[in-house]
Amino acid sequence: MNVVRRRFAQHVLSLSCLFTSGRSTLPGPTWKAVIQLLGCTLPRMNELSRAQIRDLMAQVLKNQDKELPADDAAQLRDIGFRSLDFSELALRVEDETGEELNFDAPGLRRIATVSDVLDFLVELQQQ
Repeated sequence: MNVVRRRFAQHVLSLSCLFTSGRSTLPGPTWKAVIQLLGCTLPRMNELSRAQIRDLMAQVLKNQDKELPADDAAQLRDIGFRSLDFSELALRVEDETGEELNFDAPGLRRIATVSDVLDFLVELQQQ
C-alpha cells in the first residue's frame, strides 16, 4: 500500500503544471484534500510574513487617510479599522500569495487589535 501511495503522490506532485500563478486548476479544497490524503505537503507559493501583512494593512488605512500605529496592541476601533477594511486586507493577501484564504465569522470575532489581525492572517496562510 505504501508503494502505491508513494507512486501516486509522486505522480500528483509531478503535475506541477497545474499551477499557474500559485493557483491550481482544481478547486482549492479538492486539491488540498488530495495532498492531505496522501500525507504530502507542497511548499507555499508566496507566503507573506507578518511584516509584509502589516505593510498591506498600512496601505489599506493610508487609502482612507488613516495611519497604522507602531504599537500592534492598538485597538482596531480606535484606529478606525472596520470589517470592510479587513476584507480589503484579506483580498490583498490573496492577491499577493495567489492563494484563497478560507475563514469563517466565528474566527473573526476574536480579532480586536492590530496584532490579532496579523496573527489571524499568518495562521490562515499556514492552513
